[in-house]
Amino acid sequence: MASGADVGMSDLLALLGEYGGLTAEQSDLVIRTQEGSGGSVLRTLERVIQDVPALWATMAEMTQRRCYSTPASIETLEAPLKAPGKEGFEPLLSRSLALEHLCVAQRVEWDTLCLLTVDPLPTISAELQARANAVSPTGQGRIRFSLIAPELFRLCLRLTYPTALYGGLTFAERLCVSGLVGAEALDPYEQEVQEAVDAGLVTEADYADALAAHLRLPRYAYAPIRAPAETVPLYLRKKLGVLPHSVEGGVLTLLVTRMLTEEDRLHLERFSGKAVTYQVTSPSELRALIRSEEDVQTT
Repeated sequence: MASGADVGMSDLLALLGEYGGLTAEQSDLVIRTQEGSGGSVLRTLERVIQDVPALWATMAEMTQRRCYSTPASIETLEAPLKAPGKEGFEPLLSRSLALEHLCVAQRVEWDTLCLLTVDPLPTISAELQARANAVSPTGQGRIRFSLIAPELFRLCLRLTYPTALYGGLTFAERLCVSGLVGAEALDPYEQEVQEAVDAGLVTEADYADALAAHLRLPRYAYAPIRAPAETVPLYLRKKLGVLPHSVEGGVLTLLVTRMLTEEDRLHLERFSGKAVTYQVTSPSELRALIRSEEDVQTT
């Protein structure tokens, strides 16, 4: 099942153009941005359009759905069902289904499962329909989607599935949330998530953001480089894809673009003679920094 988030860029842009939700110039900018850096159509719209909540409200009108703009306007969110078990509850919608469809449960109104989605063109899988049937008193449930903008969607996910009850997100799940990509689209890349960037499903920047959150590391914030590149041998820098950033209190901060192993860390500490810590950046950001440092050294 493909989420509406995976519907072709041209399909959604054509609908928005016909409805007057985007100008021709905005549509062209969205297309150029997506072609240049990848990412889902929803994430590209979020990155490019200045007034994102207004655009999502327009898409709600276009698809004749209700749109919520604030947490307070939603009124209820994920009313749990009582169920046996240690926790004593069962969610209206499992987190895996929520991430697959980019939606969260709002409430049940008689035989209707009300869902909040970031996707203006959602689809209903057999699993989602089965869940609606299961929570309906008639056994024949209906589904009603309302639309919410990306940041409100991410907030609702955090509120609906708190880490204390559901555990932390996997790296791939974090990419779903940051990149607005249905989980099933990322399934083929479960063993090597970086390939999802190469395939254009997520951007390098979103990958770096998700990696930083997953590893609980700082995201590089464009502070000037203050450590000589030679702090780490050239072959090791190239092998591991790292760049020395700064040394403070005997600790070397390295910029990284991927998860490094404990063995990698030990190599870096041995050759640099310092304890190391990491900040996460994207490959293109790292390449730009390396070029900048090389230019400084040649002037």
